[in-house]
Amino acid sequence: MIRRLLSLLLLLSLAPLVQADLLSFGSKKSTFLPADQAFGLEIHAVDQHKLIASFRITPGYYLYRDKVGFSVAQGKAKITRVSLPQGESKDDPNFGVLEVYHQSFQAEILIEKAEAGKPLLLNATYQGCSDKGLCYPPIEKQLSVDLVTVISAAPAPVAATPLPPDNENTQIARLFQHGDFWLIVSFFFGAGLLLALTPCVFPMIPILSGIIVGRGPKITHMHAFMLSLAYVLGMA
Repeated sequence: MIRRLLSLLLLLSLAPLVQADLLSFGSKKSTFLPADQAFGLEIHAVDQHKLIASFRITPGYYLYRDKVGFSVAQGKAKITRVSLPQGESKDDPNFGVLEVYHQSFQAEILIEKAEAGKPLLLNATYQGCSDKGLCYPPIEKQLSVDLVTVISAAPAPVAATPLPPDNENTQIARLFQHGDFWLIVSFFFGAGLLLALTPCVFPMIPILSGIIVGRGPKITHMHAFMLSLAYVLGMA
């Protein structure tokens, strides 16, 4: 009888401790976030051939690098490459030594044969855990991505610059640049004849000098002398 009474008193004394353990276990369990709050994923298109997947990781949680995967749900499009950043090495009690992500990161997805103007339906899978020991089952998401159609801008038409109309000055300049030397001598001789009829001849001397100098390094001393001689003979 006394032994039973002692056992009953012992159980009553242990009851508060058991209740405290149960309450603390329940409070610890309730601190874990739902999977969609612990991990987030958004995908947007850079162009018709490249997608960027942005993973959001809440502090205190991590994703397994080798558990991240993508596939095309429907259509002719095909994923050619998925580029993931390097993760942190972790000795995980469930899967051993592997790479994980504790920080938010981005993955680059290259695709081909995507239909322009139509949304792309992608399947995404990933799995993560809490640093406190809780591991979530693999998460599967299906996302619709609007592809960006890149249109090359046509080059702007270049307006044609109208050529200035030919006048007497341009014709003379063209003659000096491309004409035959003896043709130019004849021109100077004729110019001298015409200028001999003008009331004043001296103002034409600097003009003659400018014409000869304007021909630049192509004219020799002999050419300059011949042009001046033809001009003077025409005026005589």
